[in-house]
Amino acid sequence: MPPQPSDPPVAHHRPGARRHRYGWEHELVVEARTVAEDGQAYPACIAGEGACPPEDCGGVYGFAELKEVLAGPDSEKRDEMQEWVGEDFDPAHFDLAAANTAVAVV
Repeated sequence: MPPQPSDPPVAHHRPGARRHRYGWEHELVVEARTVAEDGQAYPACIAGEGACPPEDCGGVYGFAELKEVLAGPDSEKRDEMQEWVGEDFDPAHFDLAAANTAVAVV
């Protein structure tokens, strides 16, 4: 049965335009309106791409440089940046649970 006007709205979003002071841009797209599921917390993130940039990484350009250096060959600069962000930092990793924790305060 399709959603009814009396049903509570539930928006499904995907990352992808809200511009922040340092140039970060986020886009939330409402893809569907459905009936809320019992036991599900809203809003909820259902998918995403990439890790959040570390604090004080230099904005959009600094994060791009960080990802480039970490993906490059071994070098003193790569070692320094890897030490700064930590051995476990993976710029390609998306943490869905962390994203949902962050949107829960919205």
